[in-house]
Amino acid sequence: MNKPKRSATSLQAALARSVAASAPAEPETPAQAPSAPAAPAPKLFPEYETLSLPVTFFVTEADRKRIHHLKTETGLSINKLTHMAWNLLLEERGLDGLNWAEANRPSGRQRRRT
Repeated sequence: MNKPKRSATSLQAALARSVAASAPAEPETPAQAPSAPAAPAPKLFPEYETLSLPVTFFVTEADRKRIHHLKTETGLSINKLTHMAWNLLLEERGLDGLNWAEANRPSGRQRRRT
């Protein structure tokens, strides 16, 4: 039996409830004077700060085709489309967007010579 599809807003609401339920409750303590800010932790590998890393996610074959069609229709790469989608999600929650990143090395795809 097929389950009815849920709308994006109901999925977002379910995700928000799940996140809120799993968040640890903060213990109630009397108000304390703010202490001096802690020194930032030393960066162990500063040379890797700008390294871009791939993110993999799974979709159905039908959704993969829809994404590919959108890529062709808009002329944007799947990386750019995904980046835009994450930024919209983060913006909805009042968070900073992602920094743009490209591959650390060429993909190996041969460019057509003209």
